[in-house]
This record gives sequence, C-alpha cells and structure tokens, in this order.
Amino acid sequence: MRYLARVPREAHNDGEDPAVGDTRVRVRDGGDLLSARWKSTAREDPTGGVVGLGGEQVICFEDIVIGECMTSSAIVVDRDELVDFAERWDPLPIHVNGEVAASRGGPTAPGVFILALKQRLIHELPEHAVIASFGYDEVRFHHPLRPGDEVRLRFEYVDTRRSSSKPDRGIVTVRLSLVRNEDEVVMSHLDTILVRRRFPLG
Repeated sequence: MRYLARVPREAHNDGEDPAVGDTRVRVRDGGDLLSARWKSTAREDPTGGVVGLGGEQVICFEDIVIGECMTSSAIVVDRDELVDFAERWDPLPIHVNGEVAASRGGPTAPGVFILALKQRLIHELPEHAVIASFGYDEVRFHHPLRPGDEVRLRFEYVDTRRSSSKPDRGIVTVRLSLVRNEDEVVMSHLDTILVRRRFPLG
C-alpha cells in the first residue's frame, strides 16, 4: 500500500477525526485543499475510477472488505543496516555495542528501525488511494528483531466508516503486523487512514 499524500486538517476534519499535520505545499482544487503530491499521483480516469502514477487502478474505499488480509514479500534484516541506523538514531548499547549485545544474544533492532522496516514493506502491497493517516494506536513490540531474521508484513482491514462531512472519502482502520517465521508477530499496530472513494455520494 502506498500512501499517496497527506492533507491539512481543515481539508478533511469530520469533528471526530484526529488532527493531521502537513508541511507540504498545498493547492486549492474544487473548493478542497489537497497536497500537490495527491494531485500528481492519483486522479480519476474516464470510467470514474482512481488511477496511480502508472495508470493502474488503485484500491478505494468501496473496494475494502473488513477481515480481508494481504501479505508482503519477505525481507531479511541486514546487520550492517541495523547497526548503522541505530548508531545514528538510537545508539543504545544493546543495539550498537558488540559486547553488550553479545551478552543478550546479539544486537536487537530499535523500535524505530522496526517501524521503518514495516513502512518499507507497505510499498510491496497494492496501492491504496490514501489521503492521510490519522496516526497509530496499540503499537506493540512483541519480540526482539535481530540480524538475519526474515519477516513479512501482514495487512488486515479492521473497520470502515464513511466520512460524515465529505462524501469523497471514508475512514479505514487497518492492523499491520510484522511477522517472522510465518506466524510469530514481532511488531503490530493499528493505523487509521483516510481513503478516497471511487464514486462519491452527494
């Protein structure tokens, strides 16, 4: 799933929706504020669908079925990449100090590295017409992640509801799980996203 863009709060606030920050250049289009990236990456085709950069159809709100899952391809955690990341962003001894890490079974990945790895794997999944992410809930690190581990991303639709104020979008909750060895969940969280509708209702 590729997140197409974020929009400012005033472009999609339904009263009950959390605030979403955005520092991108914004342009006014049809009375609605959209980011320049949204305008450049998703657009309506002549049949009423929404297409991405390559002209392919993207997943819209109407396409989503609660309970359906998809899984990314696998990726192996690289030791040098993990340590380099930790040295710059989270230099705890358990991540970067060889002796300390060895006493605990080897280096473990920082939580922010695990989240970044998850984000990379999102782009292995089909593209969605996502306007914004409202934020994460229930972020959990269930097991340590180590160099050489092979993981996949499992993406599950949990809940959907139409926007109460804007007919061109809906709100979707998804559960993202980083899975090792087919069934061991290393990290999981919920993400609430704003998704464009293919056929807006007035």
